[in-house]
Amino acid sequence: KFAAACFVLFSLSAAAEVARTVVTVDETPGVPGKIRTVRAVRSDGSSSRTVYTFDAGGNLESVQRYVDADGWRTMSDNTIKSKSTSKSQYPRVFAIRPIPETGCETTQAGGPVVIGASLVGRETVDGYDTAHFRTQDPALEFWYAPALGCEIVRQVVHHNGRPIIRRMERATLGEPEATWFETQAGYDEVPPSEFAARLARRAGIKAPTARHEE
Repeated sequence: KFAAACFVLFSLSAAAEVARTVVTVDETPGVPGKIRTVRAVRSDGSSSRTVYTFDAGGNLESVQRYVDADGWRTMSDNTIKSKSTSKSQYPRVFAIRPIPETGCETTQAGGPVVIGASLVGRETVDGYDTAHFRTQDPALEFWYAPALGCEIVRQVVHHNGRPIIRRMERATLGEPEATWFETQAGYDEVPPSEFAARLARRAGIKAPTARHEE
């Protein structure tokens, strides 16, 4: 699947974030289908990610939303009409996120942004100053923009001989609309394991092994 092929990196949220709404598109030249993602980040560090997946004909296949706030993550998916809430993993990785104070060239802990990545240099992408990084295995390039809270505004993944390209459609500074943090009314509220099982059944694959719910 196109979505599974995407090696996705995210700049994580923390206190005193740059409030923003950023829209990106992932696609492979010459291959039908694409993914449009809307990242909404509040100044208090809470964030949401809404992922729209389109098929080869340009029809909307699915909408998934992930909302991280107050130490909790709520996931929802329109194809299974379900949502689930669990403890967020983001607080555990705050120290390894890139920070605008260093031009997105180092993490909050002072280490590399991605293990094995080298800084190519600084480039302007869509009018934004960025830090351009590259890794060899996997072959990946990405551009972080300090003015957008170290959001990735461009990314290129070389997968099976074809580049998967993420490009930014638009970015808006300021507190995002509240609707990006809402989940669809009427969806079933289920534990994370059941949420994963429903997604697996919808995809026609074996459901993951159940684990203890926190």
